[in-house]
Amino acid sequence: MISINRRGFTLIEAVVAMLITALMILVGSDLLINGNRLANTISEQTDAITTARVALDPVGKIVRELRSGENGEYPIIVAEADSFIFYSDVDSDALTEQVEYTVVGTELRQRLIEPSGDPATYDPAATVETVIANGIVNTSLTAEPIFRYYTSDYPTDTTNNPLPTPADVTAITLVAIHLDININPNQLPETSAVETFIQLRNLKTNL
Repeated sequence: MISINRRGFTLIEAVVAMLITALMILVGSDLLINGNRLANTISEQTDAITTARVALDPVGKIVRELRSGENGEYPIIVAEADSFIFYSDVDSDALTEQVEYTVVGTELRQRLIEPSGDPATYDPAATVETVIANGIVNTSLTAEPIFRYYTSDYPTDTTNNPLPTPADVTAITLVAIHLDININPNQLPETSAVETFIQLRNLKTNL
C-alpha cells in the first residue's frame, strides 16, 4: 500500500515562508521605485540638456550681433565668469536692448531692458526676465566658469587666453558659453556639458 504524507506546513514554516515572500516584495518594490526614479531623472536630465542646446542657438545669435547701445555706450558692459551684460538688437526692431545673461540658483536667465527716452536710457525697473535653461550646476558643483572671454590672438595665444575675469571688455572678440547640467547631483546620470564659442561680429578687429 502506498502511504501519502498529508502533513501541512508547521506554523514556523508558514511564518518563514511569509517573511521570505514579504522580503522579496520589499526588494522588488525598492528596485521598481529606484528604477522609476532613475528613469524620471534621466528623462529630466535629457530634457534639460535639450533645452540648453536649443537655447544656446538664439543666445549665440544675440551675442554675435552685439553693438553699441542707444546711449552710445560700448557694446560690452560687464564680462564676469557668471554674468555677461552687453547691448544687442534682440527682437530685430532696429533698437538696441541691454541684455544680461546670468545664473540664479540653477537657472540661466536672460534679462532685457528696452531703451526709452531721448537721449536714450535703460531703466532697470523695466527689466524683463526669462528663464532659458535650468539644471545649471557651474556655480554650485563644478566651479566651471559659465562665460570665458578671448582676445583676437586666440587660439595662437593660449597664455593670455582666456582673459581673467572681470575681463577687459575692450579686449574681447570671442565669447565661450559653457553650461554644466545636472538635475539631481545626488543621483545618476552624471553631469553633462553644453558649450558654444561665439565670434563677436562687430568686434573682430577690436584690440
